Amino acid sequence: MSHSKEIVFELGDAYVKTLELTYSRSVQELPDGSWLITNTHKNNIVQINPLTGDFIRIINNDNYPLGIYWLRCATYDQQRDEMIIADGLNNRILFVDFLSCELKKSIFSNKHFNICDPHHIELHPEGQY
Repeated sequence: MSHSKEIVFELGDAYVKTLELTYSRSVQELPDGSWLITNTHKNNIVQINPLTGDFIRIINNDNYPLGIYWLRCATYDQQRDEMIIADGLNNRILFVDFLSCELKKSIFSNKHFNICDPHHIELHPEGQY
C-alpha cells in the first residue's frame, strides 16, 4: 500500500476470487477431448474445451447442485458413464450420472472402514475401483 493508501500489489483472496479456476486438484481428458477439472476453491467440477478455454458446464452450481465441498478429485468412468468424486470436507465418495449430474450412490464411513478427506480415485482397466 502506498502512502496515499492505494493498493500497489496484492496477493491472495481478492485476486483469487476473480479467477474461474482456483486450486485445480485433478484433470482428466474425456473421450470427446474435453477436460474434467476439479476446482477445489470454488467447490465445483468444470468440463472445459482445452483448445478454446470455453467452459462446457460447471457441476455443483445452481444447475447441477451436489453439495460437494473441498473436493479433491473427480474421475470419469466410461464403462458406467458416471463421475466418481472425492468430497473432502464431507468425507464421502459420490457416484454421479455423467450426463444428468444426478447422484446415484454415496459412500460414507461405517463401522468397517473410515473415509476421512478422500484425495485420490483410480479406476483399474477391468472397471474396478
